[in-house]
Amino acid sequence: MVFPVVGGNESKGYDVENSLRFNDDDSAKLSLAFGSGGNTKTWTVSCWFKRGVIGSRQSFLNVGSSGSEYMSLYIDSEDKLYWVSESGGNLYRIGSSALFRDPSAWYHCHIKVDTTQGTAANRVIIHINGVERTYSTATYPNQNATLEHLSNGETYYIGGDGQSSDKYFDGYITEINHIDGFAYDPSYFGQTDPITGQWNPKKYGGSYGTNGFYLNVPGAGTAQNSSGMGGDSSGNDHHFASSGLAANSSVTDTPTNNFCNMSRINVSHFSD
Repeated sequence: MVFPVVGGNESKGYDVENSLRFNDDDSAKLSLAFGSGGNTKTWTVSCWFKRGVIGSRQSFLNVGSSGSEYMSLYIDSEDKLYWVSESGGNLYRIGSSALFRDPSAWYHCHIKVDTTQGTAANRVIIHINGVERTYSTATYPNQNATLEHLSNGETYYIGGDGQSSDKYFDGYITEINHIDGFAYDPSYFGQTDPITGQWNPKKYGGSYGTNGFYLNVPGAGTAQNSSGMGGDSSGNDHHFASSGLAANSSVTDTPTNNFCNMSRINVSHFSD
């Protein structure tokens, strides 16, 4: 399946000003340990990402750091996207059948989780650029399953998984919305241009729940601290600590101001 490519520099009505550039060689990540109060059955994740390196496994949104209790959103070495959760001895894994190997494109990743749903396929739904995914792998959570999430002292990692030093994300991430306790459709975070058919960012204006957060990246020159690079703008003050990031990690390459990139898909064009 081919998705509308997010690109160009024209205004889309809602302009995303900055993104965070994660360099895997710097082991760059954001992290925050959450206390009690988070909903372990229902939530929504929305973020935009652009890849810098293809052909390697890279984790970019993860909860938990133990090998048996965790949740992870990652791209594998074949450039396929997976959501996986292991909790209470149960392993749930949902994999995309599409390839995410265009280093010039911004992708909107939206995941809606609601384990209270009676139909298994409605418990985890993944959209990319507003289009619901088809899956090569789908092992859904049991009904009313409790999953590793924003509670019970779990640490949330962005740009790494807290377990392995060789799985850091390399590329750009921005507009990270995590809605605690509500399962919302992608239309809350993006919209289709009626003329071009392009999927564009949309400002979310609803509640974030108890442990939800919104990371809209500050401009270049912002000091590296818990309320700078990882500052939460949801009103919940869930500020992330940063590691391997510097003031110049904030860049203006965004879904509404897409920079040109050399493609690494066909490297023969750049060989001697």
